[in-house]
Amino acid sequence: MTWRLHISNRAIQYLDILDGETPLVAAWSRRDRVAYYHLETGAPMGEHALRTLAVENRQGIEWQAFLAELVAPNGAHLPVVRTPH
Repeated sequence: MTWRLHISNRAIQYLDILDGETPLVAAWSRRDRVAYYHLETGAPMGEHALRTLAVENRQGIEWQAFLAELVAPNGAHLPVVRTPH
């Protein structure tokens, strides 16, 4: 759990293990902020701040663009996303 050293000053809301060519840990510090770490080495692999989206039409281009952002650096889709809406 060497990735834990990188976020020692932040509370972790929840964790996801993301399978892929490079297995990652997704550490959520807030509902809209996730940091990615290599599962074995703990190396930081990036961060992502989710944007708030209030869309009525889930078939539109804006919704599809939002869904396309919900991918980790290793190409895995985030299993759960909590939004205020």
